[in-house]
Amino acid sequence: AARADYDKLTAAQKALVKNLSTLEAAEAKISQLKADKAELEAAKTALNNAITAAQGTHNGATEGTATGEYAVGSKATLQAEIDKAQLVADNTNATKAELDQAKSDLDAAVTTFEAGKVS
Repeated sequence: AARADYDKLTAAQKALVKNLSTLEAAEAKISQLKADKAELEAAKTALNNAITAAQGTHNGATEGTATGEYAVGSKATLQAEIDKAQLVADNTNATKAELDQAKSDLDAAVTTFEAGKVS
């Protein structure tokens, strides 16, 4: 609203404005907050997608000693990592760094889990 009102001023009226820098600073801050929010939402979406994928991997796995099975106890370990990631995803105050770290930790847990597949 403030920018729209300023833009309606004549050149002579704009010349009298002494606090345009305050408006410009506020606009820059709003723009940065919007960008930060978009990055946070993207990080949260990436973590939720990783959780869904990890849960699918977990649910589709069978523990045992036969080819294609996973070491006994490995599903519980993976589930614990999924649960930790879910706690971060559910935290409405989680920062982008926390979301990114939770995804990285979960990705590593899935990689470790998959490496334990009997071949």
